[in-house]
Amino acid sequence: MRTARTERKADRLSRPTAEEAARGVEARAQDIRRTLATDTRSLRAELPLAAVVIEARYSALCKLEHVDGNWLADQLARLEVRYPQVHLVFADSRRYAEDWTYRFLTTALAEATDPSPNSD
Repeated sequence: MRTARTERKADRLSRPTAEEAARGVEARAQDIRRTLATDTRSLRAELPLAAVVIEARYSALCKLEHVDGNWLADQLARLEVRYPQVHLVFADSRRYAEDWTYRFLTTALAEATDPSPNSD
């Protein structure tokens, strides 16, 4: 039988430490750097519609603890210039990000299945 004490202990063991979380953020940032640095010309042809939905406000980029906000803002600007067909959307929260993504994908699917809804 599990007691509240053993559950708290198990919960503490499963949570990452601040150092582990920081390493995870840095690893993700390095993945972004590699992805943006590689040649992704084929991506343009494969994805006629694309979006990057960020679950935060743009101003939150300046407040990041483990990643330089200026560097990240530069990378996002580079992404916008290099791939103008990729929409960057800053959603306030996961809820709004999911809502926007659902609407985007629903509309994209409707356009793909019936490309000329207004034609007679």
